[in-house]
Amino acid sequence: MGAMTLEQLNAHVKEQILPVLKGEFGDKIADIVKASVADALKPVHGDLGKAQAEQQAIQEILKAMGKERSPLSTPVRVRAKGEAFGACVRAAYKAKNDPTRAAKYLHDEGNGDLGDLMKSMTAGDPETGGVLIPQAVSAEVIDLLRAAVVVRALGPQQLTIQANFRLPKKTQGTNSYYVGEGQAATTSAVKTGSVLLSFKKLVTVVPSSNDLFRYSSPGADAIIRDDIMDSMRVREDQAFLRDTGVTAGGASTPKGLRQWALDAGNNMAVTVTPTLATVTTDLGRIILKLVEGNVPMTRPAWIMAPKTWNYLMTVRTTNGPYAFRDEMSRGTLWGWPFRYTTTIPTNLTVGALTSRSELYLVDMADVVIGDSESLIIDASGEAAYEEGGTVKSAFHRDETVIRAIQEHDLVVRRTESIAYFEDVNWA
Repeated sequence: MGAMTLEQLNAHVKEQILPVLKGEFGDKIADIVKASVADALKPVHGDLGKAQAEQQAIQEILKAMGKERSPLSTPVRVRAKGEAFGACVRAAYKAKNDPTRAAKYLHDEGNGDLGDLMKSMTAGDPETGGVLIPQAVSAEVIDLLRAAVVVRALGPQQLTIQANFRLPKKTQGTNSYYVGEGQAATTSAVKTGSVLLSFKKLVTVVPSSNDLFRYSSPGADAIIRDDIMDSMRVREDQAFLRDTGVTAGGASTPKGLRQWALDAGNNMAVTVTPTLATVTTDLGRIILKLVEGNVPMTRPAWIMAPKTWNYLMTVRTTNGPYAFRDEMSRGTLWGWPFRYTTTIPTNLTVGALTSRSELYLVDMADVVIGDSESLIIDASGEAAYEEGGTVKSAFHRDETVIRAIQEHDLVVRRTESIAYFEDVNWA
């Protein structure tokens, strides 16, 4: 663009700049810029020549526009996934679980956006000083769990619920009949039921060095995040896979996929001697189990132990090529995704058989996980905790004990959607 006069610059601002500003940022920012331009266009006093006066006025306009603060001028804090959670935990520790003070700490450390979230926090448990991690940050943690563990990674339905939640289901459909002329039609009825999502409380207690809390850095926040996440994700996935619903101590846990299948009688046995032929036949049998149960197979997925995965990756045909490796290298088995996890044991005893494992086929569209909106966090530098049967003092060890409470549950809408082999010996 060549040199322009004040009139041309004024027209350019009105016709080109202001409409863009209004569209992007609204009338407020546009009005500020408009006022700045108007001030700069006031008559220039003194003995300056016309050309010099116009040049100075243009410089004043550009300078005034540059000083105005727009939404784009606010620096955006880029964080690693879950780093915000670590920052909130550290602020809760410094503030002794006082949300108002925690918000101030976050603002002072350059985490103003998190501080604004923290201001809206309410006391989780007044007697213990619990605070709630805001929903936006809590969802980030749930996302980390989903990426790190097998059940969430395979795409179940996930709901955010406030308390107990019933999912309606149809238990019996209507039937149709042919009738002859003048005959009465046979009637049938739809029967309905429900499955209940009720919160099960998962508590994670993690002692952390106070050195982490004394310094404000993304690295410290990541360590805090990982300490808590490592504890939570392993136990949660174990519950979602193999818990019976009640532990030996009487605590209520989610009922895992294995128990849902077992209650429905969908546990199966593999052929005793594994060969490529028998393994192929058994994989077909477990698929047929779901298909014959009229399962729609919307999002089927396999879950297995690493030992089973290794066998399927290395078994060969009689001519030498690997039977399943090419497909499994792309993340699927018989066209459906799979995951392997050491949560599934390989030392099970089934009848007289030992060193057995399990393999699941689940239509994940019928698996529903309900999560509470927020995590409850407590942090104490005076608490005691038990480790390996020994009670230790956080105060004497210069540690802070972090307690995280997450509430969730898992249900299966149709038990026909799960089947599993209980005695896999593929190795």
